[in-house]
Amino acid sequence: MIIVKFIRWLRGYVRFTATGGFVERFLNLLAVNSINVWGVRRSGEVFQAYMLASDYKRLRCLKRRTGVRLRITQKRGMPFGARKYRKRIGVLVGILSCLIFLGIMSNFVWEIEVTGNENIEPQVILSQLEEMGLKKGVLKSSLDTRYMEKKALVDIEGIAWMGISVQGSRVVVDVKESTEAPEIIPMDQPCNVVASKSGQIVYLEVYEGQAVLKKGDTVKEGDLVVSGITQDKKGGNTIKHAMAKVIARYTTQIEVKVPLKQTLRNYTGNVVKRSSVDLFGVKMPLYIATKLEGQYEQKTSRSQASLFGIGLPFDVIENEYAEYTESNVTYTEEQALKLAEAELKKKLEADYKDSEIVSKDITTGIEGETFVLRAKCVFEEDIARSEEILMNGSSGESSGDASDGASDEKSGSPSDEAPEGTSDEARSE
Repeated sequence: MIIVKFIRWLRGYVRFTATGGFVERFLNLLAVNSINVWGVRRSGEVFQAYMLASDYKRLRCLKRRTGVRLRITQKRGMPFGARKYRKRIGVLVGILSCLIFLGIMSNFVWEIEVTGNENIEPQVILSQLEEMGLKKGVLKSSLDTRYMEKKALVDIEGIAWMGISVQGSRVVVDVKESTEAPEIIPMDQPCNVVASKSGQIVYLEVYEGQAVLKKGDTVKEGDLVVSGITQDKKGGNTIKHAMAKVIARYTTQIEVKVPLKQTLRNYTGNVVKRSSVDLFGVKMPLYIATKLEGQYEQKTSRSQASLFGIGLPFDVIENEYAEYTESNVTYTEEQALKLAEAELKKKLEADYKDSEIVSKDITTGIEGETFVLRAKCVFEEDIARSEEILMNGSSGESSGDASDGASDEKSGSPSDEAPEGTSDEARSE
């Protein structure tokens, strides 16, 4: 429907009225002669409708045959509008020049957008693409996007996939970052289970392999917990892929500090906006420079200018200045405690999300002009980590460390790798 309206506006159309004579016959003759009308209305003996300006001339013969009186009440469309300015050549030349300029500019790249990146800075990607020829102002037909996509995977570390699409004067660079695959030892590869953290074992469930430590033993990071080398009843060694669940308890102290005296910003609500144009690196202000009185926080945004969806070869920079005043605040001990507890909660959620909090002992105090919160937290966590068993020579011979571990397993006591300080009571359990 929008296209039809545009075509009618482009060709020009009129609204007319028909009165007197034989209006019904006049309407029939319009249909017989395939003259298109729309917006038909009738009020008493007055008939109103719209039609193309070029078809209106065909009504003269119909007018004589039916005896109706025709009158144009409105003229719309480009031909009638252009007729008003037919003596103003400068306006028409300006419009044509603008259209030609936009047509030429649409063949160039004026905006480059990077999407899909999380850890890699957009500027790193853009700088690499610029070396390949993708930059603002370059001719779109000169871009070899397939070559750029392949070369970017080699030149830019951390990218697993890249897609470059040209959308008008805008180029969208969609990337997918590579993720480090976790170190997973295949099930057919022999391995031990070692401790990923130091602590005391509170639960041990062995799925495969032979336990070297037991519940209640203390363990250090890297210590052997379950060996993949087991011995059968005949004394022969069997190498397996050890698997186990090892829940250990460990204690950590977390410290949070909150200054009792702080300077806060109070925004007044007064915001000053100033815009400027960046044309090929030259910045032109669109405001009268005046000095801002007071304190302001500046926020800057940049966007490409466009006209009718076509990108223009310059950026619009919007600077927003928010006025604020500063005030000195002194927190009470109760207020500082609430702030410190909120900060402690953030740290626990961020750094210990995989651990379960068993207990939390909090002590607070004021040191100088700082409120200090110390939390002694006891956590429980699965510290089992697979570690590959390195083999010497054939698959039937293991390294010396693994053999030592196997001999300890045969005796039924913890290996010499067990952490020092293990209590006699824990070992006797």
